[in-house]
Amino acid sequence: MNDILAELAAEYENVKFFKVEAESLPEVSLKYDIVAVPTVIFIKNKEVVDRVNGAHVPEVTKKTAQHSSIVSPPLPAIVKQIPPKPPLDVRLRQLINADPVMLFMKGTPEEPRCGAVAIFG
Repeated sequence: MNDILAELAAEYENVKFFKVEAESLPEVSLKYDIVAVPTVIFIKNKEVVDRVNGAHVPEVTKKTAQHSSIVSPPLPAIVKQIPPKPPLDVRLRQLINADPVMLFMKGTPEEPRCGAVAIFG
């Protein structure tokens, strides 16, 4: 979802995108009634005007376009702005060319969610 939000931030320069770690800021989670991760909240004039609970990319994209003419005031310092990322094809090319062998796996090495670790671990 971070990549999608970064691409939307690059496309909609008049919209500010911020990332908040819900687990590390429970007061923000309570204030905005965060029930799913990720949650995308659209705020105008310090009021919630829309939201998307969960990783629903088409809905986030649609609502971002819908609200793109809305410019919100700055948010508190506890949130950080998501910097735009290079295009996906550039990032993939850098990733693929980083090492001679690349293993893509689900989960983490500590908690794998695929059989690759049993083979390569």
